[in-house]
Amino acid sequence: MFILEKIGHIRTFCHMSVRDFLVIIAFSGCLLPHLSAQLPSGSVAPDFYVNDISGNPHQLYSVLDSGKIVVIEVSATWCPPCWAYHQSGELEEFYLEHGPEGDNRARVFWVEGDAATNLECILGLPGCSVSSPGNYASGVSYPVFDNSAIADSFRVAFYPTLFVICPNKKLYETDARPADALWELVKTCPVAYGQNNAGIYEFDPGYDLPEICGNTGLNPSFQLTNLGFQPLVQADIRLRWNGADVGFVNWAGSLGVYEDTLISFAPPPVSAEGVMSVQISSVNGIPDDDNNSDNFRSAFFGNAAYFHSADLLLKLRTDNFGQETYWELRDESGNVIESGGNQLVGPDGGGKFPLGVTAGPGSLPSGTVVKDTIHVPGPGCYSIHIVDAFGDGICCQYGNGYYRLFDLSDPATPVISGGIFAEYDRHALESGETSSTQETVGAGNDINIFPNPASGRLSFQEQPEGWSNWVIYNLSGQAVARSRAHELPDVTGLPDGMYCLEIRLNNGVVMNKLVVQH
Repeated sequence: MFILEKIGHIRTFCHMSVRDFLVIIAFSGCLLPHLSAQLPSGSVAPDFYVNDISGNPHQLYSVLDSGKIVVIEVSATWCPPCWAYHQSGELEEFYLEHGPEGDNRARVFWVEGDAATNLECILGLPGCSVSSPGNYASGVSYPVFDNSAIADSFRVAFYPTLFVICPNKKLYETDARPADALWELVKTCPVAYGQNNAGIYEFDPGYDLPEICGNTGLNPSFQLTNLGFQPLVQADIRLRWNGADVGFVNWAGSLGVYEDTLISFAPPPVSAEGVMSVQISSVNGIPDDDNNSDNFRSAFFGNAAYFHSADLLLKLRTDNFGQETYWELRDESGNVIESGGNQLVGPDGGGKFPLGVTAGPGSLPSGTVVKDTIHVPGPGCYSIHIVDAFGDGICCQYGNGYYRLFDLSDPATPVISGGIFAEYDRHALESGETSSTQETVGAGNDINIFPNPASGRLSFQEQPEGWSNWVIYNLSGQAVARSRAHELPDVTGLPDGMYCLEIRLNNGVVMNKLVVQH
């Protein structure tokens, strides 16, 4: 029940200040040889009742039952990234803002997870049994635990590991990140409020690409969760495409507080761009429940870029860490046609190497342009996938990397391009003699905007030809901002969230996903 918003990944203090060093020690100090896998996100957190190093008792479930969200950092005093994160003060800042002295919505527990480490190591005192660069209890107001049993019960596989545990007792792993980015994750936990209250969580549109290609089958589903203290016995849920009803569920049953059930819809017929939305329209026979903020979810889908030729050209420029990049071109069934880059990263390695990744087989050199000609077997739908191991894309803080996919019949004009993303970017494309989406999106997604996420005025990485004006839509399809006299897009007055930026050209329009984050 935890929604990881697709916000831009922000490097933490420890990543920025000791990044190169972390690459060296990532494989020599902070990984643990556990035989069993770490508890996966969505698991029920094991309870514990232990004293902190000051002798104060704490029980995890008691805190969760009070409606608080718990963040647990499991570290080891000998782990350099753990010390770097401690020195950054980000977890303390988070606790001050959202703990008892702040808005009182969360708690923080810091756990020394290595059984070989004693209290002197935590305090940075002589007599430390392993090693320690200093006092981990200094400058923090959250509880500190010397208890390896907690790490064992959570099956921690590396240090530092952070868990967000929601009041429904489900845990979600995250990386060490700044206080504001951590809060963006934490605040999406479901928290019970009122009597008649339901919410939509773990919303899945049932499709992994941001563009529609052919007759795409969307299989939307989500967890209907009772967040009221009265049993949830009835809910009406509507599925809409571009504002029109395409599905309806009248659910009846009985859910206690924090209990949930899976709601699925039959695939609606979709063949062009649009906005899918699901909305709870009544709870226990009441049109408006006690908290409407989680009663609506949506997802925008553009049109797939069209290629006239079966021969494609991928031009990719790596950033300063070429070993972090991996890419694949897949057919409609997910079969890999061609791939490149570091095989240690692979298709599932996006953001999975926060301490750096070694240069494995196929690694690309840093700051270098590489080209690859790809032949697709025939007309149909395909997809390009770009992965970054660290989770900061390939542009622009650590080198001006990019990827561009050309139709070989016109190798001067990219049809798809990108580079500003977090851990994973992907786009649908269509190859063949005719295309149902060709006229709707003239040049495909080939206009890069930055910064993205944005808080003010945007810029174009390359000035688009024939640009006339722009419109920004929210995920309900409403126009919320428009251009004035060729001004660049400005999101200063828009609330945080996901939007669609429509850039109008002389020969069509281009749709770009846009994240607003102040």
